[in-house]
Amino acid sequence: MNMHTCFQTHPFLPLPCDAPPPCGPRVLLASAEHGARARLALALTKFGYCVAECSNGVDMVIKLGGLAFPVKPEGFDLIIADARMPGISGLEILEAVRSQEGHPPFIVMTGPGERTLFAKARRLGATAVFRRPMDMETLVDHVMRVVPPLATAQGEA
Repeated sequence: MNMHTCFQTHPFLPLPCDAPPPCGPRVLLASAEHGARARLALALTKFGYCVAECSNGVDMVIKLGGLAFPVKPEGFDLIIADARMPGISGLEILEAVRSQEGHPPFIVMTGPGERTLFAKARRLGATAVFRRPMDMETLVDHVMRVVPPLATAQGEA
């Protein structure tokens, strides 16, 4: 049995329980920049998203279900990735994911002055492209419009 800690009766006395914690839409977040990735993951988690993080393209392909293309993005509701990453670029993964039927929305992050990558991401079908330094609130607002959090999707917010 998969046990985890719940705070059912008192916030300082954790009790084991069977119910899984609530999990909203699943987001795959890939960025070589640890600090920016951690801040974005925390912001999305606060709004109820379940975030899987990775720091390079190879780990991203593994999380997408395979070591070889074509990747299978079925487990995620949204993918957010750096255009440039060690191993396999976010744009290469965007191109592979885009070829799959029913693929999730894909947001690309680029560095400042990377106009060529920005344009290429748009041509490849990115849902949105954000340039660094990016406003975290604007990015999170965009994510919430593209893939509403669980409570909003169910009409509870």
